[in-house]
Amino acid sequence: GMIRFAHQAFEQSKKEVSLIGSMSLLGIVFLMMIAFRSVKPLLLALLAIWVGFLLAFNVCLFLYPKIHLITLVLGASLIGICVDYCFHYFVEHQSSSSHWDGWQGLMNIKNAIFMGLITTILGYCGFFLSPFPGLEQIAIFASVGLIGAYLTVVCSFPYWLRKPAVKRQSSDILIIPVEWFLLIWRKMSRQYFYTLIIALFVVIM
Repeated sequence: GMIRFAHQAFEQSKKEVSLIGSMSLLGIVFLMMIAFRSVKPLLLALLAIWVGFLLAFNVCLFLYPKIHLITLVLGASLIGICVDYCFHYFVEHQSSSSHWDGWQGLMNIKNAIFMGLITTILGYCGFFLSPFPGLEQIAIFASVGLIGAYLTVVCSFPYWLRKPAVKRQSSDILIIPVEWFLLIWRKMSRQYFYTLIIALFVVIM
């Protein structure tokens, strides 16, 4: 019976990997199309994700005889972290003037994304203190994947985004929820805000 249950757990894990990866990608596509309304930033973000994931996968195959399934499950969650580096650059490009310089734009955000990279890698380095080889593999997969995505942004994005961004007027459908949120935020007292956060935390727990 153990073999049958193990096979069933393996198949369930594969489905979860596919589901997590698919939902993450769909969420990224949806948000980027709303925010930037262009296919090019989406393709560049997918490029950074793909390079990071592929580099991490190959490094783990080189260092270990096999890759644990849990490594791929947690590796799928790297999509949300890798794309943050892309978002920083896209926002800098979108808010630039007609005198856009890709390398200068990179200089404006390089400290922020580099600090994000280092702090995230330091967090994963805690897994190296564990005696479990699986956690070490997760740390290597995550760290190498983030480095690959970071290098993709730093080395290639200034070449791909050479022209200034096309200014597009935001739709009222997108502006109204933001205006409501800012209105509520200004009128909400700090004590009420903290109480609401604590209540949400209690409900989630």
